[in-house]
Amino acid sequence: MRQALPYREDASPRDGVVGVLAVDDDPGFLRVARDVVEATPGFDFLGEATTGEDGILQVAVLRPQLVLMDVRMPGIGGLEAARRITHADDSRVAVVLMSANPLTVSPGLVPPRAMGLVGKERLCPRWLQALWDDWIHQRRR
Repeated sequence: MRQALPYREDASPRDGVVGVLAVDDDPGFLRVARDVVEATPGFDFLGEATTGEDGILQVAVLRPQLVLMDVRMPGIGGLEAARRITHADDSRVAVVLMSANPLTVSPGLVPPRAMGLVGKERLCPRWLQALWDDWIHQRRR
């Protein structure tokens, strides 16, 4: 696992900056996630984790507003990590589950408080912004 970046006060949601944590055991996808987040105005890449367990710990340390979580990883995996994060944090952290092949994951396994399950190929600045806009709109209802 790469050293996590320290929590940055300037990444608070009140300043309009969305702090993002990426959790995936694939170093290539972590690089892509970092590049996409850094290329998206209003988003800040706070750090990364390579296991579900470490992802849970990094949420507590980095306090991101958004977590991009791989479904299949060693250890507890993304589904269980997302369940624990969203349950413990009372939905203050948005967790989107990502998979190279989302059709192989039963929709019934996705934790109810997670934002959903999407294919990794969709990750781009436009999608990231639209995802966040939808999340904010749903929370205001």
